[in-house]
Amino acid sequence: MSTKTYVGDTNRVIEVETSSTLTGYTPYILVKKPDNTTATWTGSIASGSTTKITYSTLVTDLTVAGTYYIQSYVNGIKGETASFVVYGSFK
Repeated sequence: MSTKTYVGDTNRVIEVETSSTLTGYTPYILVKKPDNTTATWTGSIASGSTTKITYSTLVTDLTVAGTYYIQSYVNGIKGETASFVVYGSFK
């Protein structure tokens, strides 16, 4: 399996570490795509952790090649911004 993430990849696990305990809250990942559209992915609390959000991508999530910016969002509080690159086919 490739270490790169491609447009349309499914079941790519996105993990975001937070500084807050997530127990009792629904964790979200705020997403800004390369085309400046935004999305909110509903994550889950990672197994064995109380501070890490995990999310597995769907075919409709990674629709544009380029840099994606993400932030955790829990109980009205946004986390630090992180980024990752999604590649087009044959890159």
